[in-house]
Amino acid sequence: MQHKPHSRPAEKGCPGCGASDHLPLSHIPYGERIIKVVVCCHCAIGYQRNPLSSEDLVRYYRRQNVFHSTADGSRQASLTRSRMTFLDSVLREVGNRGGRPLVMDVGCGYGLFLGSLPTSWERIGLEINPQRAVSARERYRINVLEQRLEEIELPTAAVDLATAFGLLEHLPNPLQFLLAIRRILKTGGYGVVNVPDLDNPLIAFSRFFSVEHILYFTRSSLTALLARAGLKVVKIGQTVQDYQDIACVFKPVRYRTDTVNPMPPPGEAARIVRAVEEQKRWRSLFLRQALTALGESDIFANLTTTAIYGAGEHTRQLARYLLPVRKIQIFVDSNPDLWGKPFLNGKIYPPDEITSLGVRDILISSRAFEEEIIYLLRQRFGNAINIHRIYGRSMQKENASSLRKKKI
Repeated sequence: MQHKPHSRPAEKGCPGCGASDHLPLSHIPYGERIIKVVVCCHCAIGYQRNPLSSEDLVRYYRRQNVFHSTADGSRQASLTRSRMTFLDSVLREVGNRGGRPLVMDVGCGYGLFLGSLPTSWERIGLEINPQRAVSARERYRINVLEQRLEEIELPTAAVDLATAFGLLEHLPNPLQFLLAIRRILKTGGYGVVNVPDLDNPLIAFSRFFSVEHILYFTRSSLTALLARAGLKVVKIGQTVQDYQDIACVFKPVRYRTDTVNPMPPPGEAARIVRAVEEQKRWRSLFLRQALTALGESDIFANLTTTAIYGAGEHTRQLARYLLPVRKIQIFVDSNPDLWGKPFLNGKIYPPDEITSLGVRDILISSRAFEEEIIYLLRQRFGNAINIHRIYGRSMQKENASSLRKKKI
């Protein structure tokens, strides 16, 4: 049962520009409340109109804490390689300046990005999750501060490169954060952010609009927000290969007024609403096709020897749509904090116990980590168990006929 929030924050204006005019975009069921997602009519940023309080978000994160493998072949390692490739020219320029470049990664996680940089550079990570902070320190000998950017004491214009991967969408005050980035960047310094792309969301059993994502961006709305913070985009693209993200490299301008066209084009909010409605239709089509394929397969022929890999929101959504999932008793997850705990109608076990439990068929209930999980299972168990996918190697936008032909 979801925790019932003890407080209900008042609905506020746009976190990006402060305007109150908005169009409804979507909604997020959460316990006994509905979180409204809207799009600002002025700056076209999508945002939660009535987000959870900071205390309730902390509780949510603790329940949803996910253990990510950082080994070679893992998705985290792949993300780091993609980011390094995207920033190749920036990293070369920073390294050629001489001296000892200062790089700060806000929300550094396990430290993989900073750990990929030369040890001769000064590397500082900010990470409020203590387990991840400890891992980064011990593995890469990185200076990791368990503080938020706004809390640290750092001289103005001190940083050569500041990065924030997958962070901006979680923040209630994005403009304040970007102004803090601008303050610490050197005149010729670079900043980097990446966020999910509202124009190209994941099509999955789990929802694109989620409790922890307070903000939603398109390329134009993210560029406009950076401009209002006095930051000029010098490169925009994509870093993640298995779903669409927006990655921006930017530099501070001398004066905040030096940036031009700080607002998206007229009608952008209405266009986003139409695009999201189209995306919802694609998701409905995918769900119908996937449910049909799963229902016609032999995955659930023997529920006592069938397991689900994944014990999070994705699996809860899968159980909502597919009755046999609710009868499964064996759930597998790589997060040791979950082992032994009840989940749906069963219990969560570590991957090492798969064979001792008599599992013959396992369904991967994860989109982002599907390939990584299959790779790890094949390494451990070879062909001793049957592995079933939901998504296949990719789930990109396809026309209806090709989607029907896709093998799941």
